[in-house]
Amino acid sequence: MALLVINHPDRSSDQWMWTPAINRERRIALQDRSTRFFGTDFSFEDLEEPDTNQFDYRLLGDETIDGALCWKVESKPKQTKISQYTHSLVWVRKDNYAFAQIENYNKDQLVRRARYSDIRNVQGIWTAHSIEMQDMKRNSRTILKIEKLQYNLPMKDDAFTLQALSRES
Repeated sequence: MALLVINHPDRSSDQWMWTPAINRERRIALQDRSTRFFGTDFSFEDLEEPDTNQFDYRLLGDETIDGALCWKVESKPKQTKISQYTHSLVWVRKDNYAFAQIENYNKDQLVRRARYSDIRNVQGIWTAHSIEMQDMKRNSRTILKIEKLQYNLPMKDDAFTLQALSRES
C-alpha cells in the first residue's frame, strides 16, 4: 500500500492511494478525507501535514502532558471545507517543540485524540516514534510505531508522481 499527499498553499491537499488488491491508484476525494485509513482509527486527513496558514490559532495557556510542560493551543480552520474538524486543541512541548497531544473536535464533541510518545532526536528534529490515535465514537485505538526514519534524503521530483506510487510499492 502506498499513499501520496501533495500539499498546496492555497487549498486542500491532493491525496492518492495505491493498493496491490486493485493494482491501481485511487484519488481520495475531499469528502472522503474524513474516512478511516484502511480500517485504522486515523483518517486520511490525520495523515497529512496541514498548511498552517489555513488556520487561526489562539494560545489557551500551559498544561502538563506525560510530565512535559506544554503550550495548549486552539486551532480553527479559516474555511470550514478544508477540515472535517471544527477545531483542534494542540499541546506542544516547551522543551523540544514536539507535539504531545492533539484533540480534534466536531462542534463541541471530541472525535479523535492523538497522543505522541517515545520522542527522540533524529537528525536534530524531535520526532514521536509512537502515535496512539483514539476514535472516541467507536471507543477504539490504533498505535502507529515508527521503526526507521531519516530526514532530508535526496529525492528526485519524479518520486512524487502517480507513476511512482505504484512503482515504489
